Amino acid sequence: MSPAHAARVLQEIVEPPRKWGWPSSTKRGYFEGKVAGSRFKIHRVIGYQNSFIPIIEGNFRRDGLGTMVAVNMRLVWPVIPVWIAIIVFLAWSSVSVDSPVAGPFGVRMVVIAMTLFIYLVATVPFAIESRIAMKRLLELLRAGPALSSS
Repeated sequence: MSPAHAARVLQEIVEPPRKWGWPSSTKRGYFEGKVAGSRFKIHRVIGYQNSFIPIIEGNFRRDGLGTMVAVNMRLVWPVIPVWIAIIVFLAWSSVSVDSPVAGPFGVRMVVIAMTLFIYLVATVPFAIESRIAMKRLLELLRAGPALSSS
């Protein structure tokens, strides 16, 4: 599959981005976003609220007889600073000597546990959603030539 053909296959399954939460298309595709030339920026369409859904950015390029897909996944930008600020605050409070949050050793251990929990609250859903999105994206791109020829 050529990079142009891969981009066309992806364009067929990606619906336009939503405006203010309202669907911009009646087809309920698996992904929404933009595909422009050999570059794309998409995310999975889900029926529930999840702030840790990965934004998938990538491009197609020729690799011998096939096409290589380079993908980068990241969190939504507003989530990142809030998440980092909470983790830094809790981590600093657990090690700071004169912290009003954590006094005795036992309380400091609870704050460290909270820091770890907050870290896992973001990374585990992101990892799960990333695997789901990558699995579906690979299935759709591998089945692309068969879908477009029929």
